[in-house]
Amino acid sequence: RSGSEMRFHAAVDEAFSEVSSHYASEEEADRVKKRIRDKFRKAAIALEGSQDLEAWKPEQVLKSLADAALQRIVGSQAPWFDEVDWSGVLAAFAAENCPRLGTEGSLRPLAKTAVENWRRSGHMELKEPRKP
Repeated sequence: RSGSEMRFHAAVDEAFSEVSSHYASEEEADRVKKRIRDKFRKAAIALEGSQDLEAWKPEQVLKSLADAALQRIVGSQAPWFDEVDWSGVLAAFAAENCPRLGTEGSLRPLAKTAVENWRRSGHMELKEPRKP
């Protein structure tokens, strides 16, 4: 694997560095990170059946991935969900698995918007009050 192919794996590790204290052991944290990676992969597989996926704009792909992956993850009732930078994980996953969309750096702002829109759309309860 090249460095770019390992980016998604590293992005999950980076995102979870802040929340690893929620787990009693490194092995337990590693199992959770593996499940997160699997949920992103399953979300991507679910999208592959979509009509005209190749023609979708990056914004559409990231929105659909955020919807599918984050819904799977928030459903697990993880206490650390709000502490993770999902936009970084999403950008790395999209860049690694669909290079035509762009680089991780170019996708990060789009991923940030996709995650924010997913949160605002009522898929989950926000812990912070909404700003007027």
